[in-house]
Amino acid sequence: MVIILKQAWGSQGLTSDQASNCFCITPPALEYAGSVGALHAFTAQGAHVSVASFQNVGIHLSLKGACHMPGKFEVYTDKAGEFRFRLKASNGQAILASEGYKTKASCLNGVESIQKNAPNDARYESKESKSGKFMFNLKATNGQVIGTSELYESAASRDNGIESVKKNAPEATVVEVTA
Repeated sequence: MVIILKQAWGSQGLTSDQASNCFCITPPALEYAGSVGALHAFTAQGAHVSVASFQNVGIHLSLKGACHMPGKFEVYTDKAGEFRFRLKASNGQAILASEGYKTKASCLNGVESIQKNAPNDARYESKESKSGKFMFNLKATNGQVIGTSELYESAASRDNGIESVKKNAPEATVVEVTA
């Protein structure tokens, strides 16, 4: 659950769909406890503070990540002129990258394939590199690799990366960026 003071919505960049998954309170609900008191009350319940501003903007608290903010696919042109995408989690960390595509339409089809295949455990191939680091590929139904992870120091971190793709990809937005 995310708790957001109503006047802080715009500054949080929430879409109406994301806001509908959040519980909102008005400033008077926090006034009796005071902003700092409210912060302590929420952190005592295991809250993770993702954004905190106690002035006129308000406070935004995320209770154990229950209100998920989707990631995004960044589509860009590489130095060789090919189209690529990378999936970034809601925290901004890149969690999956594509191969190069000759056309933007093909690249966007790759994004759609990621979104379709990401929830399916059978589509992930967990691997260990020659250097002893861990990674994974996400494959389409035809077995073709459609996304590759970064290298991780441990198998557990790699597995967390897979879970992050499963969580972020299906609802991720697509944005065009410069490389």
